[in-house]
Amino acid sequence: MKRRTFISLMSVMAAAGVLSLAGCSSNTSASTASSTAASASAAAANKLETIQSNGKLVIALEGAWQPWSFHDESDTLVGYDVEVSRAIAEKLGVEPEYVESDWDSLFAGLDAGRYDLVCNGVEVTEERAKTYDFTTPYGYIHTALAVSKDNEDIKSFEDLAGKTTANSLASTYMELAESYGATVQGIYWDKEEECFFIGNAGKYKPNDKTFQASIEIVEKDFSAIKGDIPCYLKFENMRDIQGVTKSTDGTIWLCSYGENKVRHIDEKGNELGNFDIKEPSGIANDSKSNTLWTLTNNYLYNCSYDTSIHHGITIA
Repeated sequence: MKRRTFISLMSVMAAAGVLSLAGCSSNTSASTASSTAASASAAAANKLETIQSNGKLVIALEGAWQPWSFHDESDTLVGYDVEVSRAIAEKLGVEPEYVESDWDSLFAGLDAGRYDLVCNGVEVTEERAKTYDFTTPYGYIHTALAVSKDNEDIKSFEDLAGKTTANSLASTYMELAESYGATVQGIYWDKEEECFFIGNAGKYKPNDKTFQASIEIVEKDFSAIKGDIPCYLKFENMRDIQGVTKSTDGTIWLCSYGENKVRHIDEKGNELGNFDIKEPSGIANDSKSNTLWTLTNNYLYNCSYDTSIHHGITIA
């Protein structure tokens, strides 16, 4: 069991007293450091001024992660992160505006300037700290492995080598699994149906003529498979499905890694469209802008539903 630290992730808000700005490196001259600090402070002040001028603080979170942010029986968004972010907005004298998003598109939305802050479980890493400012950590979690009752092969993280795990894409859980040699497949949580959509990444073996590419629909407690989408009936050359998401109209987008394609299908597996992209390994729908974020080995691409690519962000 691994202990992980997580915090809220925020954009430049130091002037509000919420964050401290990142410091400069040790080889920077005093004058450059002073200039950099002054520029950062000015940017923070401008950000705060814009937020207060708009009268609202746009806050992104998952909205499906108890007890941090979730919907209660009356469908009201509640949770610890909701209360914390509401208190921040109140201190700034503005109203909170919440945007719920899949985990793997939270950073992309912050990068694109659609949110003022992300208030969610975000682990502090050196790589993320190069780009984002963080609050002081306020929570700790223990990462554990969940396997079938009859599984005798996986007893520790060291046993993950050569195995396949289901994780949130672009998360530190994904990085942790990969560091132990696992092949990671993305999972999609369907809030409406309250179930998971999981592609069968990592199960194809070369020259395996019995392999059938499909998306499994799994109960929210992983107790049973409710059904599946038999993609192999329509796409005989499809191999690993390494990412799945739904757009606002309920149709499905998937990453066909071996084909170097992102495919758009309906719930019966019929193709609605596709576009070429090299080695797509993860995908998330951005419901606020009605666009897709597609992850590859080296880039994160923002794509429209008509399959045109708007721009890419280098990640490696």
